[in-house]
Amino acid sequence: MLQFIVQMTALTCQKVRPDCETFSHLTPTMCANLCVCIGYGIFFIMQIPSWIIFALLGAVAAAFTGFFAKIGMEGIDSTLATTIRAVIGTAYLLVITSALHKWPHLKSLNHKAVWMMVLCGIAGTSSWLFQYHAMAIQGPLSLVSAIDKLSVPLTIVLAVTLLGEKLTTVNWIGVVLIVAGVYCVAFKPAKPADRPGFPVVTQPRAISTPEASTSTRAE
Repeated sequence: MLQFIVQMTALTCQKVRPDCETFSHLTPTMCANLCVCIGYGIFFIMQIPSWIIFALLGAVAAAFTGFFAKIGMEGIDSTLATTIRAVIGTAYLLVITSALHKWPHLKSLNHKAVWMMVLCGIAGTSSWLFQYHAMAIQGPLSLVSAIDKLSVPLTIVLAVTLLGEKLTTVNWIGVVLIVAGVYCVAFKPAKPADRPGFPVVTQPRAISTPEASTSTRAE
């Protein structure tokens, strides 16, 4: 069944895009191998805890968020762009909440949860504002996104200090590697003229004097 779906997809793509050679070389054997790979992938995903899958999906969505924001913010005020994003996000969440019938859970809210959600909304919106402004003032998307990921070790430190979560030595090594990775991504070698303590040595130029020019003409 899966092989039939792959073959039908390939045929459909060939009909829609006859000039595309991506699917033109697919043979039944290649489709069968592709089905096996998809099957192994589905089996592997089924063995992963669901929270890891949703975390990976969140990472993919966050990557596309920065990509779309960088492209769409050209010539637009960063605060206005953040406001538009918040409005669209609010409308999207209202639709999802209504579709999943989550409104009855309002009864379970308490004062602590409300205050934490308020603070979370302010912190999240502030993060958007700062990130969008960094990209609006010509900050490269790769560097801004890398520096933004410093929130991961900061969140881990808060979880350990305030929530009492325990981390092993390997976990702390991972935190250090995240910080080192952010530094490596954001690092840009300075030019020799910009490096302190390393003056640029230039070849001295001869200074011409009236006496030297007179002797030269006499010779």
